[in-house]
Amino acid sequence: MPWLRRIASTGCFVLMSLGVGASIASAAVDSDRIAAPVWGPDVFGGYASTHIIVQLEPGIEPGRLVDGRLTLLGVAEQHQPSGPLGPAGAATVQAADMIAAALQRWKAELITPALTTQPANRQLAAQIGLDRYYKIHVPPGTDAPAMAAQFAGFVTHIESAEVDGIGGIAQTIPNDNDFDLQYALMNTGQNGGIPDADIDATDAWDETTGSDALLLAVLDAGMNEHVEFGDRLVPGWNTVSNNGDTSDSCFSHGTHVAGIAAATGNNTIGIAGVNWAVWVMPVRVLNGCKGIESPLADGIIFATDHGADVINMSLQFGGGSDYLHDAVTYGYMSGVVLVAAAGNFGFTGGVAFPARWDETIAVAATDNQDQRWTGSNQGPQLTVAAPGHNIWSLLDTTSYQYFTGTSMATPHVSGLATLMLSLDGSLTPDEVRDILQATADDVDAPGFDNNTGFGRINAHAALLEVLAGISIPGDLDGDGTVGILDLLILLANWGACPGLCPPSCPADLDGDCTVGIFDLLTLLANWG
Repeated sequence: MPWLRRIASTGCFVLMSLGVGASIASAAVDSDRIAAPVWGPDVFGGYASTHIIVQLEPGIEPGRLVDGRLTLLGVAEQHQPSGPLGPAGAATVQAADMIAAALQRWKAELITPALTTQPANRQLAAQIGLDRYYKIHVPPGTDAPAMAAQFAGFVTHIESAEVDGIGGIAQTIPNDNDFDLQYALMNTGQNGGIPDADIDATDAWDETTGSDALLLAVLDAGMNEHVEFGDRLVPGWNTVSNNGDTSDSCFSHGTHVAGIAAATGNNTIGIAGVNWAVWVMPVRVLNGCKGIESPLADGIIFATDHGADVINMSLQFGGGSDYLHDAVTYGYMSGVVLVAAAGNFGFTGGVAFPARWDETIAVAATDNQDQRWTGSNQGPQLTVAAPGHNIWSLLDTTSYQYFTGTSMATPHVSGLATLMLSLDGSLTPDEVRDILQATADDVDAPGFDNNTGFGRINAHAALLEVLAGISIPGDLDGDGTVGILDLLILLANWGACPGLCPPSCPADLDGDCTVGIFDLLTLLANWG
């Protein structure tokens, strides 16, 4: 399974053609089209099955043969006294007859101009050839790509033939039944909300919906095996009872939290999580709805040692023991992204533990109007905010419910962190934090504030920042190429990495905390 890598590192269509050189439209050829969510008839990302679009050769237009069959033929030939095709040449007769046969085969009964309004600059439109586009209308369910491919072969009458692609707003909108209830992911103003007071998840999903090479650990009161997780649950541990019982012991709190981050999207049921593909590991650190800090510390260590890339802690504690802090440090220094709830008491003097510590990402809660939820703790330790008021997510094994709290805000951030790592698995915890802060939408006082930190997270902006920052292995000076200066930097750092590793040792390209021959080979393989 994918997370074991970390453990190991730590321990038929036919063309009817009258000539050569037909150009089949790109939308009708799989190898040339842009990858779409679904390539099929009458669906988003697919094509219309009710017509194809053809561009006719100059002087060709729709008409009928003497027997009444619909076809395409020259304008002059249609208006001769002897009638259509009367004295026409043999090639034209053959072309028009074959087109008529093809139209009959596809049950086409109408050909109309593609232009529904006349361009203001008709001369320019004619120069481009816009006035020569027509729609050939056919019954719904027609195999439009195959039809387009056939008509592209009639090279003496048709310049191009293509399907009419189906798209829409540049967002990946899942088909989950309750997605309209998830204002946090796409706020259209439902239930009194303000449009776009959300994390821009649908735009983010255009970049990635997640990776199954990552593991999210949910440290909570346990989790139920809800249908929304499919087969993506990894065996975890109960650090309270020191056994494998990770069932949810607090009114489905952990299940609700995990669903926000990782429920399967676009599966026609329920909700969509922020990440649709990540593996999820339950670690039960509470007995019921409460507990003490030491099992949480043990849970952080367990999750770290068992390959967690991100740890979600929708928990609040008031003590902040050294033992817990050292466990947090252990996870952080191991390269794990730790995300924790600010707390739900409405305190103005600071956030709860473990969110209070610098090694964690502290998350406040907002509502559907981008206002701080009144119960969200305030303080200078905050990192970012996320929707946490009236969040619809999982309950029991097949149900759903609204919950409110910083517990619900936190997994929005954890889920986003796993999306970021899906694009660039080399990101350090500090880099994840920096990107979240830099790309957040400032929804409160300008700049940092004690209510929402650096602002409410923007998933799309964060992923774009990750993509912009992805560098070529061996580009040590950050100039976008691998060259002599990069080689000199690597050679200057030859040997064991100084200090703690990870996270700091940029010339260590293979991650073994030593700059050596394998790092040199990686640099040379990317030279130029």
